Amino acid sequence: MFSWWPVSKTNIKNSQIKAYLQEVSEIEERYRELMGKLSLSNPKCLNLLSEKKLFLQKFKLGEVYNPQLKFKIRKNDGRAITALRRFYKNLDLKGDFFNFKHLYRKKVEQLLNNCEAHCLWGNPQSTKFIIKSKGCPSWFLFLKAKIFCKHYHGHRLKYKHKLSPETMGEELLKYVKEISGEKLSVVYTKYLASKAIIYPKKHLLKINTKASFNDVELERLKAHEIGVHFMRYHNAKKLGRLIFEIGTANYLETEEGLAVYNEEKNGVLKSSQMFIYAGRTMAAYYTLKKSFYQIFKILRNYGFSKKDAFDITFRAKRNMSDTGLAGGFTKDYVYFSGYHQVKKYAKLHRSKVNDLFLGKFALEDLPKLEKYLKYKE
Repeated sequence: MFSWWPVSKTNIKNSQIKAYLQEVSEIEERYRELMGKLSLSNPKCLNLLSEKKLFLQKFKLGEVYNPQLKFKIRKNDGRAITALRRFYKNLDLKGDFFNFKHLYRKKVEQLLNNCEAHCLWGNPQSTKFIIKSKGCPSWFLFLKAKIFCKHYHGHRLKYKHKLSPETMGEELLKYVKEISGEKLSVVYTKYLASKAIIYPKKHLLKINTKASFNDVELERLKAHEIGVHFMRYHNAKKLGRLIFEIGTANYLETEEGLAVYNEEKNGVLKSSQMFIYAGRTMAAYYTLKKSFYQIFKILRNYGFSKKDAFDITFRAKRNMSDTGLAGGFTKDYVYFSGYHQVKKYAKLHRSKVNDLFLGKFALEDLPKLEKYLKYKE
């Protein structure tokens, strides 16, 4: 004969949570499997240097010319994309106790739009899927960027000491060890678009040997690369869920905005960098209607150097073979918009700003994740 005791609400809840988290683990495993079969890095432009030289020559002569770009496009396995669509369709959103199912559905939807954009890369039609995936700047944000550029007066942050790339590497590795206990590898290379970049998953730091460094730049990289990009990943691993490590669908806007905000908070934000971010926002807005030549000319009128104006315009047209056509890659507004979003949030919710460092999620996702964060506490 079996005795029967009523099961407490706590036990029922715990068993439900356990079953739910097991279901989420299966979703994560399937996601990892599908991502291993896809290549979603942006196709490389094969003739950028020659087209840049030709464009600048013609611009100097007063001739209108729009670069004609060629790309190295890697085709994705159609079966993998079909499997991703099936995965998206079959995600059961019922009983989504911690909102992870909804976050994965949104993430997969973004990936599917990325796949469509890659299939159409070089074609203006790719723009439609880029906007679905990355968004585009609002008129109000465009206006804010335009006003910033109009009133920009560059000033340099004063530094005391110049530093070698090797010293920069040593100091940044020391700082990572100090605040996280982790060790990174460092690679010194002249083939790097920025001064330094960190790859949190690979535990790798790359330093540009051709760049000039100083003590202020060291503090800026500590605040930006280590304080945000590395620590968000480092903290994410403690939460035990993949979505915090890979980032929710729109995490990048918050990530880059938080990095710029952290620079400002530490007194190392360069106005020249904000000028670039504002220029990228204007280019992302204009690219939907204007040609490469028109955008470049507008940026030059706002005081951007030929190099910066070309680089910004190329980033906004990087998915177009014929850059004379309307359309483009709108993503680059997120640096400027993210900063203003985070700054506004910090002003209204100063006590909650540190929550943004817990993992790679978007500001809009924080309310959805609060229940899980409390559970992990």
